[in-house]
Amino acid sequence: LKHIKDPLPATVDVLFNWNHPAYEVSVNGSWNWEMLFPLTKEEENWSTSIAIPPGEYEYRYKVDCEWKKDVKQPSHYNNYQNNVLRVQYQSKQQEVCSENEPLLTDETDLETQVIALKNSKRDIRLLMLGLDAGGKTAILYKLKIGEVVSTIPTIGFNVETLEYKDIKFTIWDVGGQVS
Repeated sequence: LKHIKDPLPATVDVLFNWNHPAYEVSVNGSWNWEMLFPLTKEEENWSTSIAIPPGEYEYRYKVDCEWKKDVKQPSHYNNYQNNVLRVQYQSKQQEVCSENEPLLTDETDLETQVIALKNSKRDIRLLMLGLDAGGKTAILYKLKIGEVVSTIPTIGFNVETLEYKDIKFTIWDVGGQVS
């Protein structure tokens, strides 16, 4: 039998940042021109993460009701001045993502993903899903207190907040048990 690798995910999470003064910021791109994705503000920086299929795209920001490009990012001119972006899967060896580079999602470990997010300076919300007795709660508390604890089946959910460097994670551990 020939070993078949797991299929790659259909999309890659891409982090978009706007680091200029604004009251309201959204982004859209050629992956879906009809939809605006709002950015959330943390201090003076705006950001959002969008799941995008691999490929090459144009994108633009809507800042306070005006279309703009980010002058710090690659762009080209074709009647509209848009930023450009290439979305691709990244291997485990690539440990640092720059702004608007796809976040590590496939064949990576949690620490590598945390390194990729270290410059985002924002709250990250994670939802842990898995089979009953799959170790979700044990992983949550290993991350929170640094040691393995004995757990019982989760009824409902557990929510814990932890910080790694300048990233604040809120992790939801959803149980499959019913009361």
